[in-house]
Amino acid sequence: MINAVLAEYVENKKMTDFLSPILSQNNKFITDIDMLKDYGIKWDTDTYPAIKQVIKKFPFKITPYYLSLAASNKLNNDPILLQCLPDAREIINKHNFCNDPLHEDFTHSPVPKLIRRYPDRAVIIATNKCAVFCRHCDRKRFWNNGNMDINKKELEEIVLYLRARPEIRDVIISGGDPLMLAPDVLEEILWQIQRIKTIDIIRIGSRLPVTMPMRITKELCTMIAQYGPVWLNTQFNSPMELTRDAAVACNNLLMAGIPVNNQSVLIKGVNDSLETMKKLLRGLLKIKVRPYYLFHCEPVDGVEHLRTPVIKGLEIISSLYSTCSGLGIPRYVVDVPSGAGKVPIDSNYIVDIKPGTITLKTPGGATIHYPDQDQRYKYYKIE
Repeated sequence: MINAVLAEYVENKKMTDFLSPILSQNNKFITDIDMLKDYGIKWDTDTYPAIKQVIKKFPFKITPYYLSLAASNKLNNDPILLQCLPDAREIINKHNFCNDPLHEDFTHSPVPKLIRRYPDRAVIIATNKCAVFCRHCDRKRFWNNGNMDINKKELEEIVLYLRARPEIRDVIISGGDPLMLAPDVLEEILWQIQRIKTIDIIRIGSRLPVTMPMRITKELCTMIAQYGPVWLNTQFNSPMELTRDAAVACNNLLMAGIPVNNQSVLIKGVNDSLETMKKLLRGLLKIKVRPYYLFHCEPVDGVEHLRTPVIKGLEIISSLYSTCSGLGIPRYVVDVPSGAGKVPIDSNYIVDIKPGTITLKTPGGATIHYPDQDQRYKYYKIE
């Protein structure tokens, strides 16, 4: 049976009947779309073959807990289902988006499993495992790669690289989701990185507080906190994700001395309205999670149908300043392709806006022509 905390939550939430079978399932991952029929979720006869094609390219995976957050079985309208269920539009790539627009794998990977796009920061790809395969993910390319857990040799090479470059002060452990690793494997990574005297802080990127909060135990948090200062960045995208269980998970981290930041993604149909964003940000402050970034959804193969125009995000952020505490307003950014880094979307960095294209100046001074909605993706030229 699903653990007692989740069972009580679902009972209190007065879930609709279509999700009641969750209570009779083991708390395991759902990876077969045919299993969703038990929850009243199914595609019509014409769409089903396309969905099967989608999951060959971009597999499906979800936790019973996260599925329980859905308010209905309306595939194209529910903010939870839009984030986690395969969509036939994922294999329609009319704008020729690539699977690695940030050029992480080759241009910015000096040693295997390490990404370096900034002078003072580096990202370790610790695994490709996730509790939920979010359909807006910018690393969907990893899902069909088999086991990508970092091994001893790869970790040794990363440590040697970092030791030789004292200008790197900040290491982000990412993936996939590093909290999906066995605790002893995660602890080994933390221990090895902490031993590098020039590293000031470690950050962990994890969506488990949202998708599988019962895994964020006090014991796990205590172990992680030994290797501080450690920060955790998570990703709440919808107010529907702000459950009691998620709040408990975040509180476990905070009580262990691990600050929690939120990095939302602006997603069409999920949070691309002022009222939804206000509710999300205010809810985050209530559980003491700092809204950090609002990322514009990246031009990644399989994600096009979830992207909004940049101007939509600008309108939301501009309106928030008069309706929401400054403490709760995230920085709206685009992570520009070819590895030029994150660019804040505000008047200091916008050079020009035209239909289909927004021209940005990066903090480093480069000019980027960033394709907005309905702009054909060819390449990104840095002048």
